[in-house]
Amino acid sequence: MRGTASERDTRPMSCRHQLDTPPECPPEGAPSGCRKWRRWPRELPRPANDNGGGAITWVLLAAGGALVGTLSVIALLTVLVP
Repeated sequence: MRGTASERDTRPMSCRHQLDTPPECPPEGAPSGCRKWRRWPRELPRPANDNGGGAITWVLLAAGGALVGTLSVIALLTVLVP
């Protein structure tokens, strides 16, 4: 079955989807090309905005409501004031 652990390999997985086994050698003994992937990043990545266009929707709704309100007031003033 796809996506499940095999019966012979039941070791827990880490959050990076790698087996939780210690490295063969300490990071200081690794070549610099390998060592760079074992240390913390200098800065965290920017957060992704997966909310879609929620803010734009509210702005458009507010602008539409203001437009309808203004047109309603103008129509009422035109009808009521001779």
